[in-house]
Amino acid sequence: MKVGDQIAEVLDIHTNLSDAERRARVLDVMKAVRLPEPERMIRRHPTNLGRQRQRIMIAAALVLDPVLLIADGAEPPRSTSHAGADLEADQGVAPAAQHRRAVHHA
Repeated sequence: MKVGDQIAEVLDIHTNLSDAERRARVLDVMKAVRLPEPERMIRRHPTNLGRQRQRIMIAAALVLDPVLLIADGAEPPRSTSHAGADLEADQGVAPAAQHRRAVHHA
């Protein structure tokens, strides 16, 4: 299944959006996580994405505009705060320090 279809499936289950609206939302969220060439990326299979797979998973997690998103991974704390700053800049929200506290496990 192509990554665009995988992300759109979440919208199909949880919303009443039309096919065109789902596609537009998928492209919007892919742009928000700065995937290169979203129009081309939407038609690719996960096995052909290389390092972009993590961004696809983040896009899928953000597609329903969650109030809270908890992500766990091997990224060092510095990378995590940069990723949060990127999303804040794209979405026009206040800095992360005002909304949440990062907890890092050793």
